[in-house]
Amino acid sequence: MRRTKDAFLWLISVLEDADVPYQITGGFAARIHGATRRLADIDVDIPRAHFARILPRVAPYITMKPHRWEGEGFRCYLMCLRYRGQDIDVSAFEDQFIPDARTGRYVRMPISASSEMKKAYGRSVRVIPKPALIAYKRTLARPVDKIDIAALDS
Repeated sequence: MRRTKDAFLWLISVLEDADVPYQITGGFAARIHGATRRLADIDVDIPRAHFARILPRVAPYITMKPHRWEGEGFRCYLMCLRYRGQDIDVSAFEDQFIPDARTGRYVRMPISASSEMKKAYGRSVRVIPKPALIAYKRTLARPVDKIDIAALDS
């Protein structure tokens, strides 16, 4: 968990120092909202136009350069980082599509336009609101999403 904390605090400082709007999503957002399953990575969404602002600071940690990516059920503009052993996925707010588990068709990811401020590792950070997070996880409906939904709905 130490590497997650270090990576998270580093990431937030990079984003805030570059004045980049962001929103924590995915499993880490679920943890912030109260879920307890083991974390795979840290997911954060930023505007696509702001990737260039953080590239100089994150360059040594890039494992996948920013590009249009399709895989693991996602279609998005994505950059992957690894900081002290912790994987971080940085996606563009406005360019994310996921398969609807009910229909199999890709739909725009149901991300909230507004964030809510929550505490994580002693910092106030912007997090996807719980209802939007649950909607996104219900749409994807992977096993990890179902675990998070069960924890968040309780």
